Amino acid sequence: MAIIKIGELLKLRGLDINKRIKLVRHKDARQKQFINGVEVEGNPYDWYRNDKDKFIAYQSEQHRDVFKNVDYIVSFIGENGTIARFTKLKVLTTNATLTNIAIK
Repeated sequence: MAIIKIGELLKLRGLDINKRIKLVRHKDARQKQFINGVEVEGNPYDWYRNDKDKFIAYQSEQHRDVFKNVDYIVSFIGENGTIARFTKLKVLTTNATLTNIAIK
């Protein structure tokens, strides 16, 4: 069985892989998190499956500027073990805001 690398897959779908790309895998087993300064119950995987608004709010927060000088963010949600599910591709615009874009 041939294994395709994520970069190859993104290129096949039209993404310019010469740009600065950051892969993010959200996985956190804690049952309490802080979103927008408010403590909430649950974890990112459950939110992804059952509460998309909470998941989007969770993944939009960063305590450090980890996306500085990045053109694209490819986001995944961690599942069992090392398995991850693609959730979205974002483009970091010149005014430093994130915009969701579809993969062709």
